[in-house]
Amino acid sequence: MSIPQANAPTFYFSNFFYILLLILALPLFVSCSTDNEDVITSESQTAPSHLTLFTRNVAMENDLYERINLYRISLGKEPLDRVIEADNQAKEHTIYMIEENKISHDFLQQRTAFFLNLGYTSIKENVASGYTNTQALLNAWLQSELHRLAIESDGFATGISILKNETGIHFITQIYLK
Repeated sequence: MSIPQANAPTFYFSNFFYILLLILALPLFVSCSTDNEDVITSESQTAPSHLTLFTRNVAMENDLYERINLYRISLGKEPLDRVIEADNQAKEHTIYMIEENKISHDFLQQRTAFFLNLGYTSIKENVASGYTNTQALLNAWLQSELHRLAIESDGFATGISILKNETGIHFITQIYLK
C-alpha cells in the first residue's frame, strides 16, 4: 500500500509553471526578419552566461557570391558552386570570430581536415569584417595577393557566411574548395 505524497500538487504546479515560462519566453528567442536576414542565437564560448545574437545577411552573401563568380568568369574561370557543408563551416567560423571580436583563420586545420574527409583536395579561406558593401569587400580582397589568389584559384566550390554582430559590424568568411 502506498502513501499519497503531500507535495504532489506542487510537482504538477512546478511542471505547469516551467511550461508556461517556456511558452512566454519563446518569443524572446524568435524574431521575424526582413530583407533576407535571419537572427541566430549562440551561447558564447568565452562567456557561458552570455547569449549573443547574430543577424545573417543572406542578401549580402548572395551578392558577394554573384560578384565573385562574375569576376572569375571575366578571367575565363568556371563559376563556383555553393555547397551547404562549406556554408555551414563558414558560418561556424564567422560566429567564432564574432565571439572573439577579431578576424582570424583560427582552427583552419580542423576545417581543412573536415573537407579532406569529404574528398576535397584543397581549402582556401578569406575573412574580413566591417564591410557593408560587397563591391568594396571584393575590391579589398582583390588588392591583397593572397585573397586574390584564393578567389582566382582552381577551386570549384564555395561557402559564404556574412553575419552582423549586436553592434552592427559584419563579419565575413568565404571558403574555397577544390
